[in-house]
Amino acid sequence: MIGKPLQKGHQLSTGRRAGARNRISTKLLETLERDFQEHGEGVVKILRVEYPADYMRLIGSLVPKELEISDNRLGDLSQDELELAIDYARKRLAERSIQLGIREESTTIN
Repeated sequence: MIGKPLQKGHQLSTGRRAGARNRISTKLLETLERDFQEHGEGVVKILRVEYPADYMRLIGSLVPKELEISDNRLGDLSQDELELAIDYARKRLAERSIQLGIREESTTIN
């Protein structure tokens, strides 16, 4: 048997109190901010020059692990508007090709 048996009326612990991690993280970040304001630029320069691998690790740790890009400008167009935009883009590309002296090579599928 591992550990002691529970006593009658004993409440099981549910782990960390709600918000404890956020409070710890906030406190740590505030402490780091104060330290950086006092010593930051010089320390960063030393880190970059003398410990470039650690400097890059620090940079990497500050970059978001995932980056979500949501651009829905084309999603708001109707099918007709989208087809008009594609036609316009094709015409502009053709005009630009003529200006640059690029011949369009047509391919035929037999």
